[in-house]
Amino acid sequence: MANGNFVVQNGITIGPLTIDAATGSITTTGTINSTGGITVVQQELVLGTEVVAGNLTANSGTTSSSTTTGALVVVGGAGIAGNI
Repeated sequence: MANGNFVVQNGITIGPLTIDAATGSITTTGTINSTGGITVVQQELVLGTEVVAGNLTANSGTTSSSTTTGALVVVGGAGIAGNI
């Protein structure tokens, strides 16, 4: 098992963690911790609060032509505690 793959054909639920084999969705009510990197290819949706303890970089290079476009769009305002 250490050098092989763990294959889930129809989905699996272990405690609060559910893997849906049909959609590839992973759902949990617990905390996800990673000592390595996490890559999101399409979209990350955070319904609660997301805390970034290190630096946060918007690295898309998308230019802004309105209040709804650009590499970083903040809906509802931004509170900034330090210098800009």
